[in-house]
Amino acid sequence: MFSALTKRSGADLSHRPWPMRKRGPDTKRGSNPGASKIVMDALKRLNDEGRIELIAAVVMPDHIHFAARLQDTGLSSRMHSLKSYTSNKINPLLGRDGALWESQYYDHAIRTEDELNERVNYCLQKPVRRRLVERFEDYPQWYCAYKV
Repeated sequence: MFSALTKRSGADLSHRPWPMRKRGPDTKRGSNPGASKIVMDALKRLNDEGRIELIAAVVMPDHIHFAARLQDTGLSSRMHSLKSYTSNKINPLLGRDGALWESQYYDHAIRTEDELNERVNYCLQKPVRRRLVERFEDYPQWYCAYKV
């Protein structure tokens, strides 16, 4: 559990609203390590391009959780971009075609630093709760912009 998080850049986050973005694929095919890496790399790419500010992410075998701040467009456009890009990369890897992701996703607006801490912790601890690893740091596909 986190008692406090500090952004690597040292920015004060206590006054900023942070949206929580969470969605899942319609298949367990995400358990393929190559497919999981494609999803994580896509989230990092969106961050590097300035299209989102990625705060935390974990790619589970059958879904993803991530917290991010949208930068330049709405959520539906960003999710379409993520789903399209990852589907086009993952389907050939798995030798399949067709829909990879569910059409819906879940989001939650984060308005306080305490709520941000709670949501980041929820993301990162998901592999532990699913008993995939004993410590989230041992899970291969996680990211956090904070020192943990």
